[in-house]
Amino acid sequence: MKTPIYLKNTYVEWAISLCVSALGVLACTGAMMLRGRPFSLYSLNKGWALTSVWLVLLLIAIGSLCRCTSLSKPLRYRRPLGIFAAILMTGHAFLSLFYFPNRYDWGYYGKYWEALLYGLAALLGFLLLWLTSYDFAYRRMGGTSWKRLHNAMYIMLALGVLHFCHYEKPLCWLDWLEGVQNQTCVRGGRMPPMSFVLFLGVVLTSVLRLLEPLVRQRKWVDDRDD
Repeated sequence: MKTPIYLKNTYVEWAISLCVSALGVLACTGAMMLRGRPFSLYSLNKGWALTSVWLVLLLIAIGSLCRCTSLSKPLRYRRPLGIFAAILMTGHAFLSLFYFPNRYDWGYYGKYWEALLYGLAALLGFLLLWLTSYDFAYRRMGGTSWKRLHNAMYIMLALGVLHFCHYEKPLCWLDWLEGVQNQTCVRGGRMPPMSFVLFLGVVLTSVLRLLEPLVRQRKWVDDRDD
């Protein structure tokens, strides 16, 4: 069985993906600092979580771009971006559960047990995708089963959205839109909450993904006419 292009990665592609991941963490953490949250391991942990979802959105966008065009090389970045996203998710979960006992105690998780459940389900799903993102898994499972499993990425992304929505983030979004000063939500003038920006990114990526069949059909018709 021939190894698909998205499972073949060079050191340069890994290095570029690592740089993209690091820049994402710096951007998310820096944005939180602009909103008034001082830099700390806690804010860095939030930056890991936000960046992991941005990386998933990026690899989804890359897939849509390549399917709607004749490009194929960008597909080679999907695997390393996905693996770095899973690593950041794992680090975020570990710090949240075991390193911040004063912030994340059992009483806290008892209040937000649904968010915890969605987050752990998404984490386990992405870990499974991580463990099968290798040639040996592709060959053992077969191309059809392997692709079907990795299409579950969209389910994991939805669970991730439910995870942060159940932490009452939408209430912070409403306060920001209405200009209300909320002590619970760290504010930075008119700068939107990072979770709100991320949610808009999820919506935009979902819309583009849903419109992809129409674009591909139009492209097929244009190619046939040519």
